[in-house]
Amino acid sequence: MAKIKIQKGLSDADMFKNVKEEETFETAMLKGEAAARRPAPLRKSPANSQEAFYREFLTEKVETQIGKLLLDIKMEYFKDGYG
Repeated sequence: MAKIKIQKGLSDADMFKNVKEEETFETAMLKGEAAARRPAPLRKSPANSQEAFYREFLTEKVETQIGKLLLDIKMEYFKDGYG
C-alpha cells in the first residue's frame, strides 16, 4: 500500500478545492431553501425620508413630552456639574 502524505496547515477551502459534489435531492433542496431565505436587497433612501418616516409615529403631544423630558434630564446633568 502506498502512503498518502497529508499536508498540514491547510484551510477547509484548500482541502476541498478539487472536490466536485454531485447534486443529490438533499443538496438541491438546500440550494432552493437558501435562495428562498435570501433577503431582498434594501433600497437606500435619503436621510430626509427616513426622518419623515420616524416622525409619522409621533404625535405633537408625544413630541412635546419627549422634548420636556429631555430638557429635564439636561438640566439635572447641568445642575450636577456635568455640562
